[in-house]
Amino acid sequence: MRRAVLFVLFLGCTGLGCTGTGPKDTHEPTASPPAPVSVSPVPVPVPVPDPTSKPAPTSSGTAAPTAAPPPPDPPPTVKLATIGMHVGGGPYDEPTKEPMKRSVEPHFPDLARCWKHVTKPAPTDFGVDLVIEATGGRARVSNPRTSVTSEGFVPCVVAFFESVDFQKPKNGKTVVSYSVRFTP
Repeated sequence: MRRAVLFVLFLGCTGLGCTGTGPKDTHEPTASPPAPVSVSPVPVPVPVPDPTSKPAPTSSGTAAPTAAPPPPDPPPTVKLATIGMHVGGGPYDEPTKEPMKRSVEPHFPDLARCWKHVTKPAPTDFGVDLVIEATGGRARVSNPRTSVTSEGFVPCVVAFFESVDFQKPKNGKTVVSYSVRFTP
């Protein structure tokens, strides 16, 4: 719209002989002055923002900031507890089990999110076998076991255990059978 107004002003001034606002006239004056130009307003469509469109890029080339994404769903109301842990080859004492517990239990709110897949809530046990390297890190997860048949629950819990960064086991490479109880 700004261009249209400037163009109209420019046409009006050059047609009426304005000075100092348009380009300099380098032609010799003619015997008769030019006829006045009649300028009528031209309707210019005003763009209406599309609410479904993405924000326009800023001068830096990145999209303008938008509202913050909604926070993740809160964990479902379910209690979690480590109910069993068998360390292959032993010893079976608490100091040997402690690095595994300290790696998993602080992330129970993430594990609780898997409960949303359960269609018939009831107390449920879930066990997996883990192979944790001597340096710690991500475990290889196998042999998931539970009585829950709800679609999505088992893959969610397995993915949770695969995402845990395990502390270095006390006695080197370790095979662990880890069991958790979900109680609604």
